[in-house]
Amino acid sequence: MSVDFRFSDSIIDMVEGGFDIAIRNAQLKDSSLIARKLAPDRRILCASPDYLARHGEPQTPAELKDHACVNLTGLENWVFQTPDGPVTVKATGRLRTDNGETMRDASVAGAGISVNST
Repeated sequence: MSVDFRFSDSIIDMVEGGFDIAIRNAQLKDSSLIARKLAPDRRILCASPDYLARHGEPQTPAELKDHACVNLTGLENWVFQTPDGPVTVKATGRLRTDNGETMRDASVAGAGISVNST
C-alpha cells in the first residue's frame, strides 16, 4: 500500500480528485459517499480586540453584513442556530483563503471576523 497525503482546507470533489478517504470538517454534499462522524465540532466567531474596537461587535447574524469577514474558500455561508431556527448569512469581505491557519492569523491581525472551530 502507498499513501499520498494532501493537506488542504479547500472543499474538493472526492471522486474527481481520486481520493479514497478524506477527513473533512464540512457538510457532505455528495450522497453517494459514506461519512462517519469522528468528533463534535463547535464553531465560534472570532475577531481581534482591535478590530472590534474599530468596527463594533455584531449582536446578531444579520449585522455581519456591515463587517469584513475573513472566509475559508467554499465556506462563505455561515449558519447560526437562533431561537427562531437556523439563519444563514453569506459572509462577505476582501479576504478569502483556502487555509484555516491563514484565516485565523488574519483575524488575529485585525483583518475581520472569521468562523473558527474551538
